Amino acid sequence: MGHWLRTPDLEIALMDKWEDKLEKMALQTVNENVTSISGVPTWTLILFKRLLEMTGKKTIAEIWPDLELYMHGGVFVYSLPRAI
Repeated sequence: MGHWLRTPDLEIALMDKWEDKLEKMALQTVNENVTSISGVPTWTLILFKRLLEMTGKKTIAEIWPDLELYMHGGVFVYSLPRAI
């Protein structure tokens, strides 16, 4: 039976200060075998950019070759000002 693994640690995932959180997430995950990711696209792209900077790699596939799934979400705010 498989085991559920997560990275980064919950303590890092729940941090309030994004700059600190981003750096700790990158440091903790860079050498992990990440196979799936979930998150807001804009923040995920920032994390990817940081990982590429840290490693000197050209693609995320070079860092996480087994990455197969990206689940994303976000908020559509185009009509929000009209609703307020």
